[in-house]
Amino acid sequence: MRKFYFLFLLMFSLQAYTQTTYTSASLPAIGDTLFTGVDNTPSDVNIGSPGEDQTWDFSDIDISFVTETVLRDVNDLPDTSRIAGADMYVEQPGDGGIFYQIDGGDIFEIGRTGLDPILGFLPLQIRYEDELTFRKTPLGYGDDYDDEYSFSVTVSGELIPDTLLVGLPIVPDSIRINVEVENEYEIDAWGTVMMPDGEYDALREQVMTLTNTTIEALTFLGWLEIDPELLGALGEFLGEQETVSYRFWADGVKESLAQINVDEDGIVTRAEFRSRDITSNTIVVKADVRDVVLYPNPSFGVAFFNLVNFDAGSYRLIINNILGKTMFEKSYQVGPNSIIEEHLGFLSKGTYIYSILDEKGNKIVTKRIVILNP
Repeated sequence: MRKFYFLFLLMFSLQAYTQTTYTSASLPAIGDTLFTGVDNTPSDVNIGSPGEDQTWDFSDIDISFVTETVLRDVNDLPDTSRIAGADMYVEQPGDGGIFYQIDGGDIFEIGRTGLDPILGFLPLQIRYEDELTFRKTPLGYGDDYDDEYSFSVTVSGELIPDTLLVGLPIVPDSIRINVEVENEYEIDAWGTVMMPDGEYDALREQVMTLTNTTIEALTFLGWLEIDPELLGALGEFLGEQETVSYRFWADGVKESLAQINVDEDGIVTRAEFRSRDITSNTIVVKADVRDVVLYPNPSFGVAFFNLVNFDAGSYRLIINNILGKTMFEKSYQVGPNSIIEEHLGFLSKGTYIYSILDEKGNKIVTKRIVILNP
Protein backbone atom coordinates (compact mmCIF):
# COMPACT_ATOMS: atom_id res chain seq x y z
CA MET A 1 0.00 0.00 0.00
CA ARG A 2 2.83 2.39 0.89
CA LYS A 3 4.56 1.54 -2.38
CA PHE A 4 1.40 2.30 -4.33
CA TYR A 5 0.94 5.58 -2.44
CA PHE A 6 4.56 6.57 -3.13
CA LEU A 7 4.18 5.83 -6.85
CA PHE A 8 0.95 7.83 -6.91
CA LEU A 9 2.67 10.84 -5.35
CA LEU A 10 5.60 10.50 -7.73
CA MET A 11 3.33 10.39 -10.78
CA PHE A 12 1.30 13.31 -9.48
CA SER A 13 4.40 15.43 -8.86
CA LEU A 14 5.77 14.62 -12.32
CA GLN A 15 2.44 15.53 -13.89
CA ALA A 16 2.38 18.83 -12.02
CA TYR A 17 5.95 19.55 -13.05
CA THR A 18 5.47 18.79 -16.75
CA GLN A 19 2.02 20.29 -17.26
CA THR A 20 3.45 23.67 -18.34
CA THR A 21 4.76 23.25 -21.88
CA TYR A 22 4.60 25.18 -25.14
CA THR A 23 3.88 23.05 -28.22
CA SER A 24 3.36 23.50 -31.96
CA ALA A 25 -0.37 23.80 -31.28
CA SER A 26 0.43 27.37 -30.21
CA LEU A 27 2.03 28.44 -33.49
CA PRO A 28 0.25 31.20 -35.44
CA ALA A 29 -0.56 30.42 -39.06
CA ILE A 30 -1.18 32.25 -42.31
CA GLY A 31 -4.49 34.10 -42.05
CA ASP A 32 -4.36 34.56 -38.27
CA THR A 33 -4.85 37.99 -36.71
CA LEU A 34 -2.90 38.74 -33.54
CA PHE A 35 -3.80 41.48 -31.06
CA THR A 36 -1.40 43.11 -28.61
CA GLY A 37 -1.78 46.17 -26.41
CA VAL A 38 0.80 48.44 -24.75
CA ASP A 39 0.42 49.10 -21.03
CA ASN A 40 0.33 52.82 -20.25
CA THR A 41 1.94 52.38 -16.83
CA PRO A 42 4.71 49.79 -17.37
CA SER A 43 6.48 50.76 -14.17
CA ASP A 44 3.63 49.08 -12.25
CA VAL A 45 4.27 45.71 -13.94
CA ASN A 46 6.12 43.08 -11.87
CA ILE A 47 8.10 40.50 -13.86
CA GLY A 48 8.58 38.24 -10.83
CA SER A 49 11.44 35.81 -10.27
CA PRO A 50 12.89 32.79 -12.06
CA GLY A 51 12.00 29.34 -10.80
CA GLU A 52 9.13 26.90 -10.50
CA ASP A 53 5.47 27.43 -9.68
CA GLN A 54 5.53 31.25 -9.91
CA THR A 55 2.53 33.59 -10.10
CA TRP A 56 2.41 36.72 -12.26
CA ASP A 57 -0.56 39.02 -11.85
CA PHE A 58 -1.26 41.04 -15.01
CA SER A 59 -5.01 41.20 -14.42
CA ASP A 60 -5.01 44.98 -13.87
CA ILE A 61 -3.14 46.13 -16.98
CA ASP A 62 -3.96 49.56 -18.40
CA ILE A 63 -4.17 49.50 -22.22
CA SER A 64 -5.27 52.48 -24.31
CA PHE A 65 -4.78 50.96 -27.78
CA VAL A 66 -4.38 47.58 -29.46
CA THR A 67 -2.19 46.72 -32.45
CA GLU A 68 -3.70 44.35 -35.02
CA THR A 69 -1.23 42.11 -36.89
CA VAL A 70 -2.43 39.96 -39.80
CA LEU A 71 -0.20 37.10 -40.97
CA ARG A 72 -0.47 36.99 -44.76
CA ASP A 73 0.46 34.49 -47.48
CA VAL A 74 3.63 35.60 -49.27
CA ASN A 75 2.17 34.24 -52.52
CA ASP A 76 -0.25 37.17 -52.48
CA LEU A 77 2.69 39.50 -53.24
CA PRO A 78 4.31 40.04 -56.64
CA ASP A 79 7.64 38.25 -57.06
CA THR A 80 9.59 41.52 -56.93
CA SER A 81 8.23 42.31 -53.45
CA ARG A 82 9.06 38.98 -51.81
CA ILE A 83 12.01 37.76 -49.78
CA ALA A 84 13.37 34.47 -51.09
CA GLY A 85 12.38 31.50 -48.96
CA ALA A 86 9.54 33.27 -47.10
CA ASP A 87 6.14 31.65 -46.49
CA MET A 88 4.28 34.49 -44.80
CA TYR A 89 4.66 38.18 -44.06
CA VAL A 90 3.29 41.05 -42.02
CA GLU A 91 2.68 44.39 -43.69
CA GLN A 92 4.66 47.33 -42.37
CA PRO A 93 4.37 51.11 -42.90
CA GLY A 94 5.89 52.49 -46.09
CA ASP A 95 4.81 49.60 -48.36
CA GLY A 96 7.11 47.25 -46.50
CA GLY A 97 6.86 43.95 -44.71
CA ILE A 98 8.52 41.53 -42.30
CA PHE A 99 8.96 38.05 -43.82
CA TYR A 100 8.84 34.67 -42.11
CA GLN A 101 9.80 31.11 -42.96
CA ILE A 102 7.83 28.20 -41.47
CA ASP A 103 10.01 25.19 -40.64
CA GLY A 104 8.11 22.44 -38.86
CA GLY A 105 7.63 23.53 -35.25
CA ASP A 106 9.62 26.73 -35.69
CA ILE A 107 8.95 30.05 -37.42
CA PHE A 108 11.88 32.31 -38.36
CA GLU A 109 12.03 35.96 -39.37
CA ILE A 110 14.30 35.96 -42.43
CA GLY A 111 14.13 39.49 -43.90
CA ARG A 112 12.25 42.70 -44.46
CA THR A 113 11.35 45.34 -46.99
CA GLY A 114 10.31 48.97 -46.65
CA LEU A 115 12.24 51.53 -44.65
CA ASP A 116 15.37 50.76 -42.67
CA PRO A 117 14.80 50.25 -38.91
CA ILE A 118 17.75 52.45 -37.88
CA LEU A 119 17.46 55.80 -39.68
CA GLY A 120 13.87 55.27 -40.74
CA PHE A 121 14.05 56.66 -44.27
CA LEU A 122 16.32 54.40 -46.35
CA PRO A 123 14.43 52.00 -48.67
CA LEU A 124 15.57 48.42 -48.35
CA GLN A 125 14.86 44.83 -49.33
CA ILE A 126 17.09 42.53 -47.33
CA ARG A 127 17.47 38.85 -46.60
CA TYR A 128 19.26 38.29 -43.30
CA GLU A 129 22.48 36.29 -43.40
CA ASP A 130 20.94 34.04 -40.72
CA GLU A 131 17.47 33.77 -39.19
CA LEU A 132 15.78 35.36 -36.17
CA THR A 133 13.57 33.04 -34.12
CA PHE A 134 9.96 34.25 -34.19
CA ARG A 135 8.44 31.14 -32.58
CA LYS A 136 10.10 27.95 -31.37
CA THR A 137 8.47 24.72 -30.19
CA PRO A 138 8.44 22.58 -28.19
CA LEU A 139 9.59 24.51 -25.11
CA GLY A 140 9.76 23.47 -21.48
CA TYR A 141 11.22 24.70 -18.23
CA GLY A 142 15.02 24.80 -18.38
CA ASP A 143 15.31 24.89 -22.17
CA ASP A 144 17.71 27.36 -23.78
CA TYR A 145 18.80 28.24 -27.31
CA ASP A 146 20.33 31.12 -29.22
CA ASP A 147 20.42 32.74 -32.65
CA GLU A 148 22.17 35.54 -34.48
CA TYR A 149 21.53 37.49 -37.65
CA SER A 150 22.94 40.48 -39.49
CA PHE A 151 22.32 42.76 -42.44
CA SER A 152 23.79 45.81 -44.15
CA VAL A 153 22.17 48.72 -46.00
CA THR A 154 24.13 50.89 -48.45
CA VAL A 155 22.84 54.21 -49.78
CA SER A 156 24.26 57.05 -51.82
CA GLY A 157 25.53 60.02 -49.81
CA GLU A 158 23.26 62.27 -51.89
CA LEU A 159 20.22 60.73 -50.19
CA ILE A 160 21.46 61.34 -46.65
CA PRO A 161 19.91 64.42 -44.94
CA ASP A 162 22.36 67.25 -44.29
CA THR A 163 21.51 67.09 -40.59
CA LEU A 164 23.24 63.69 -40.38
CA LEU A 165 26.31 64.82 -42.29
CA VAL A 166 26.90 68.14 -40.55
CA GLY A 167 29.46 66.67 -38.12
CA LEU A 168 31.50 64.83 -40.75
CA PRO A 169 34.77 66.33 -42.03
CA ILE A 170 33.96 65.26 -45.62
CA VAL A 171 30.87 64.37 -47.63
CA PRO A 172 30.98 60.60 -48.25
CA ASP A 173 30.16 59.00 -51.58
CA SER A 174 28.02 56.37 -49.83
CA ILE A 175 26.88 55.39 -46.36
CA ARG A 176 26.63 51.78 -45.14
CA ILE A 177 24.71 50.73 -42.04
CA ASN A 178 25.74 47.39 -40.48
CA VAL A 179 23.57 45.64 -37.89
CA GLU A 180 24.61 42.49 -36.00
CA VAL A 181 22.27 40.91 -33.45
CA GLU A 182 22.86 38.04 -31.00
CA ASN A 183 20.03 36.60 -28.89
CA GLU A 184 20.17 34.19 -25.97
CA TYR A 185 16.91 32.58 -24.85
CA GLU A 186 16.19 30.69 -21.63
CA ILE A 187 12.95 29.32 -20.20
CA ASP A 188 13.76 30.35 -16.65
CA ALA A 189 10.38 30.01 -14.91
CA TRP A 190 6.95 28.42 -15.09
CA GLY A 191 3.73 29.09 -13.24
CA THR A 192 0.41 30.90 -13.49
CA VAL A 193 -0.21 34.14 -15.35
CA MET A 194 -3.31 36.10 -14.31
CA MET A 195 -4.80 38.08 -17.19
CA PRO A 196 -7.98 40.18 -17.43
CA ASP A 197 -9.73 37.25 -19.18
CA GLY A 198 -8.56 34.50 -16.83
CA GLU A 199 -5.59 32.45 -15.64
CA TYR A 200 -3.07 30.59 -17.80
CA ASP A 201 -0.39 27.98 -17.16
CA ALA A 202 2.65 29.61 -18.72
CA LEU A 203 6.40 29.57 -19.27
CA ARG A 204 8.59 32.64 -18.78
CA GLU A 205 11.32 33.13 -21.35
CA GLN A 206 14.22 35.48 -20.71
CA VAL A 207 15.70 37.02 -23.87
CA MET A 208 19.09 38.72 -23.74
CA THR A 209 19.87 40.68 -26.91
CA LEU A 210 23.19 42.21 -27.91
CA THR A 211 23.00 44.56 -30.89
CA ASN A 212 26.02 46.12 -32.55
CA THR A 213 25.24 48.89 -35.05
CA THR A 214 27.89 50.73 -37.03
CA ILE A 215 27.82 53.28 -39.85
CA GLU A 216 30.58 53.40 -42.42
CA ALA A 217 31.37 56.06 -45.01
CA LEU A 218 32.88 55.39 -48.44
CA THR A 219 35.71 57.83 -49.10
CA PHE A 220 38.79 57.89 -51.31
CA LEU A 221 40.42 55.80 -48.56
CA GLY A 222 37.72 53.11 -48.81
CA TRP A 223 35.10 52.21 -46.20
CA LEU A 224 35.75 53.92 -42.85
CA GLU A 225 33.68 53.51 -39.68
CA ILE A 226 32.17 56.80 -38.51
CA ASP A 227 32.76 57.87 -34.91
CA PRO A 228 29.29 57.93 -33.23
CA GLU A 229 30.16 61.26 -31.58
CA LEU A 230 30.22 62.89 -35.03
CA LEU A 231 26.57 61.96 -35.62
CA GLY A 232 25.05 63.84 -32.68
CA ALA A 233 21.94 62.27 -31.13
CA LEU A 234 21.96 59.47 -33.70
CA GLY A 235 25.23 58.25 -32.21
CA GLU A 236 23.36 57.10 -29.10
CA PHE A 237 21.91 54.22 -31.14
CA LEU A 238 25.28 53.08 -32.51
CA GLY A 239 27.77 50.70 -30.99
CA GLU A 240 26.80 47.83 -28.70
CA GLN A 241 23.39 47.90 -27.03
CA GLU A 242 22.33 45.19 -24.59
CA THR A 243 18.67 44.67 -23.74
CA VAL A 244 16.72 42.17 -21.65
CA SER A 245 13.10 41.19 -22.14
CA TYR A 246 10.72 38.55 -20.83
CA ARG A 247 8.07 36.70 -22.81
CA PHE A 248 5.28 34.60 -21.34
CA TRP A 249 3.99 31.65 -23.37
CA ALA A 250 0.80 29.65 -22.77
CA ASP A 251 0.14 26.50 -24.75
CA GLY A 252 -2.63 26.96 -27.31
CA VAL A 253 -2.35 30.77 -27.27
CA LYS A 254 -0.91 32.20 -30.48
CA GLU A 255 0.26 35.52 -29.04
CA SER A 256 2.65 35.78 -26.14
CA LEU A 257 0.63 36.62 -23.04
CA ALA A 258 3.14 39.38 -22.30
CA GLN A 259 6.41 40.79 -23.53
CA ILE A 260 8.16 42.99 -20.99
CA ASN A 261 11.37 44.99 -21.52
CA VAL A 262 13.60 46.01 -18.62
CA ASP A 263 16.60 48.33 -18.39
CA GLU A 264 20.01 47.58 -16.88
CA ASP A 265 18.58 48.23 -13.40
CA GLY A 266 15.72 45.77 -13.88
CA ILE A 267 13.12 48.55 -14.19
CA VAL A 268 10.31 47.83 -16.64
CA THR A 269 10.44 50.24 -19.58
CA ARG A 270 7.79 48.74 -21.88
CA ALA A 271 5.08 46.12 -21.47
CA GLU A 272 2.92 44.59 -24.20
CA PHE A 273 0.10 42.14 -23.54
CA ARG A 274 -2.17 39.85 -25.50
CA SER A 275 -5.45 41.68 -25.87
CA ARG A 276 -8.75 40.11 -26.89
CA ASP A 277 -11.07 42.55 -25.13
CA ILE A 278 -11.90 44.58 -28.25
CA THR A 279 -14.86 46.92 -27.72
CA SER A 280 -16.31 49.90 -29.59
CA ASN A 281 -14.13 52.18 -27.45
CA THR A 282 -10.89 50.34 -28.19
CA ILE A 283 -8.43 52.10 -30.50
CA VAL A 284 -7.20 49.44 -32.94
CA VAL A 285 -4.07 50.26 -34.95
CA LYS A 286 -3.15 48.11 -37.95
CA ALA A 287 0.43 46.89 -38.33
CA ASP A 288 0.90 48.63 -41.69
CA VAL A 289 -0.09 52.09 -40.40
CA ARG A 290 1.97 54.61 -38.46
CA ASP A 291 -0.10 56.30 -35.80
CA VAL A 292 0.22 58.21 -32.56
CA VAL A 293 -1.95 57.23 -29.63
CA LEU A 294 -2.08 59.94 -26.99
CA TYR A 295 -2.80 59.05 -23.37
CA PRO A 296 -4.55 60.52 -21.49
CA ASN A 297 -6.56 62.80 -23.73
CA PRO A 298 -7.98 65.06 -22.30
CA SER A 299 -4.89 65.64 -20.15
CA PHE A 300 -4.21 67.62 -17.00
CA GLY A 301 -0.66 68.22 -18.18
CA VAL A 302 1.27 64.95 -18.36
CA ALA A 303 0.87 63.36 -21.80
CA PHE A 304 2.26 60.15 -23.30
CA PHE A 305 2.62 60.06 -27.09
CA ASN A 306 2.78 56.41 -28.17
CA LEU A 307 4.59 56.25 -31.54
CA VAL A 308 2.99 53.13 -33.00
CA ASN A 309 4.85 51.40 -35.87
CA PHE A 310 7.43 54.19 -36.00
CA ASP A 311 10.98 53.29 -36.98
CA ALA A 312 13.96 54.53 -35.02
CA GLY A 313 14.99 58.01 -36.02
CA SER A 314 14.61 61.73 -35.41
CA TYR A 315 11.12 63.21 -34.99
CA ARG A 316 9.71 66.57 -33.99
CA LEU A 317 6.61 67.27 -31.92
CA ILE A 318 4.83 70.57 -32.58
CA ILE A 319 1.77 71.78 -30.66
CA ASN A 320 -0.22 74.73 -32.04
CA ASN A 321 -3.22 76.52 -30.64
CA ILE A 322 -6.39 76.74 -32.72
CA LEU A 323 -5.12 79.98 -34.30
CA GLY A 324 -2.04 78.18 -35.61
CA LYS A 325 0.46 79.72 -33.17
CA THR A 326 3.19 77.31 -32.08
CA MET A 327 3.04 76.80 -28.31
CA PHE A 328 5.51 73.93 -28.00
CA GLU A 329 8.18 72.39 -30.23
CA LYS A 330 10.78 69.75 -29.45
CA SER A 331 12.88 67.19 -31.33
CA TYR A 332 13.54 63.61 -30.23
CA GLN A 333 15.89 60.82 -31.28
CA VAL A 334 13.91 57.70 -30.49
CA GLY A 335 13.99 53.96 -30.96
CA PRO A 336 11.27 51.94 -32.69
CA ASN A 337 7.78 52.14 -31.17
CA SER A 338 8.84 54.59 -28.49
CA ILE A 339 6.74 56.57 -26.02
CA ILE A 340 7.36 60.30 -25.64
CA GLU A 341 6.44 61.71 -22.23
CA GLU A 342 5.90 65.46 -21.94
CA HIS A 343 4.66 67.74 -19.15
CA LEU A 344 2.36 70.26 -20.82
CA GLY A 345 0.94 71.86 -17.68
CA PHE A 346 2.15 75.27 -18.86
CA LEU A 347 -0.52 75.27 -21.58
CA SER A 348 -3.81 77.01 -20.82
CA LYS A 349 -7.04 75.07 -20.73
CA GLY A 350 -8.29 74.42 -24.26
CA THR A 351 -7.95 72.44 -27.48
CA TYR A 352 -4.65 72.25 -29.37
CA ILE A 353 -3.39 70.61 -32.56
CA TYR A 354 -0.26 68.48 -32.36
CA SER A 355 1.82 67.10 -35.23
CA ILE A 356 4.65 64.60 -35.46
CA LEU A 357 7.18 65.38 -38.21
CA ASP A 358 9.93 63.15 -39.56
CA GLU A 359 13.58 64.02 -40.28
CA LYS A 360 12.65 65.64 -43.60
CA GLY A 361 9.88 67.78 -42.09
CA ASN A 362 7.02 65.66 -43.43
CA LYS A 363 3.95 65.57 -41.20
CA ILE A 364 3.23 61.95 -40.30
CA VAL A 365 0.34 62.50 -37.91
CA THR A 366 -1.78 65.53 -37.00
CA LYS A 367 -4.36 65.24 -34.21
CA ARG A 368 -6.00 67.12 -31.35
CA ILE A 369 -5.08 67.25 -27.71
CA VAL A 370 -7.28 68.74 -25.00
CA ILE A 371 -5.69 70.33 -21.92
CA LEU A 372 -7.85 70.53 -18.78
CA ASN A 373 -5.68 72.79 -16.66
CA PRO A 374 -7.80 75.15 -14.51
